[in-house]
Parts: sequence; structure tokens; C-alpha cells
Amino acid sequence: MLVVARLKRATTPWALARPGSLLPLQRKMKKLKEKMRMRVMILLLLQFGFLQPPLLKGGAGDFHDVHLSYLIGTVAGNKVSCKLTYFRDDFDLALKNTFAIDAAKATPVQAKLQIDSAVARYVKTYIKFTANGTLAPEWKFISITTDDQSRVLTFDLLLPKGVIVKSAVVENTALFGEYADQQNLLLITAPDGQEQSFIFTRASKTCSLTF
Repeated sequence: MLVVARLKRATTPWALARPGSLLPLQRKMKKLKEKMRMRVMILLLLQFGFLQPPLLKGGAGDFHDVHLSYLIGTVAGNKVSCKLTYFRDDFDLALKNTFAIDAAKATPVQAKLQIDSAVARYVKTYIKFTANGTLAPEWKFISITTDDQSRVLTFDLLLPKGVIVKSAVVENTALFGEYADQQNLLLITAPDGQEQSFIFTRASKTCSLTF
């Protein structure tokens, strides 16, 4: 009863507001709900280890029923530190289609020399990042790791020293040629701690960010 009473008191001023005066508030609430939906989805993906959603049993073995990638970025000064994760089998198909490389049959030595190089080339080809209007950053790959489920890349996007990343335009079309339902998720944390998120699809391939 106490909660109901509080809600009634809280909503009473809204009921007395002039017609049309609620529009800004409604827009803010809509944006908040959209952001919360994104956050919930991201948290669920992380909770399941991101690239380890529930597996379905099939006649040919285990397979996943979603096609996702996940990019986490942190902006600081002239650098965007990134961690990118894909399903391994999805990425292997893209490498095969793009470079005629069969990653599934590669030896450990081939994987380290040939596959890692192809992975880096693929990512740089299908993920475009432009900062402050026209600046193309330098890509610095730190590590590429692979397990049974996923392939994880960590890398930095670097602008010249002294140049602060203030805005960015990101295009991500990775794996769109392989899967019609591919979705590439992005979560960027600005220097002030504010988070921005976006889902890239065939219909929405580009986003603009301001930090």
C-alpha cells in the first residue's frame, strides 16, 4: 500500500500538466527504455559468456542458432581500446569465403602465422572507424585468441599523439555476406564513463558517436 501511495503522489503532477508539455519527458522515457533494453541484452550475452549462448542439438553435432559479434571499446585520449569477439565457426566461414583459407584444418603453426594475419586483414576491411570527421586511426593488434567456441581480438585504434578522440563514425559489415541475420553489437565507453551502444545490421550498417 505504501508503494501505491508513493506512485500516486509521484504521478499526480503529470496528470495536471498542460497538453503537449509531456512530450519532452515522453521522448526521454522512450530513449531510456531503448537503452535499458540494449543493456539487458548485452548483460544477458555477457552472462552466458557472450559467444556461448545455449547450444542446440542437431544431427551434425552442436550448433548455435544466433549469429552475433560483440565489440567493446574504451575511449581515452588519442586511443580507443577494443575487444572484439565472434563465434569461431562463423568467422572461419568468412575467412574461407574471403581468402580461401580453411581455418578448421590449419595446423597450430599455420593458425598463428596465416590465420591471425587473415583475421586482422578481414577485421580492418569490414570494420571502418573514422575519428573527428576525417581521421583514420592506426590499427595496433595486441592479441588474437581462439577456443572451441570463439575468436577474440584485442587491438587499439590510435590517433596521432596529442589528438583527442572527440567523435567517431563506425561502420561494421562483418559477416553480413555469410549470414542474413548477422548482428554486430557495439558498446563504447567515453572518457567521462558514459556508455553508448549500437547494433549493426544489414539495414543499419553505420553509427555516429560523440564523446
